[in-house]
Amino acid sequence: MNDDTTIELVRELATRAISRVQSGREIPPRLLDVDDAARYLGMSDKAIRELIADGDLPYIQKIPARSPYLIDLRDLDHWILKHKIRAGE
Repeated sequence: MNDDTTIELVRELATRAISRVQSGREIPPRLLDVDDAARYLGMSDKAIRELIADGDLPYIQKIPARSPYLIDLRDLDHWILKHKIRAGE
């Protein structure tokens, strides 16, 4: 393999890698960390942690007691629906 072939191969691999990264940006995240979940609900991160501790908000944790909490966007939407209040209720 000569230098020109090696350079072309590296260029092609880099182009593919960049393409994969760019296409990944098109997929919105379903799991949010505590800070993003707090922004989504308009709350503080402390409030999100309290909801988790009280069992009001389910979470995912890859390594118990070590990994960050990840909250499913669908669970946040469910929490919103469950806690809506209408006048007169």
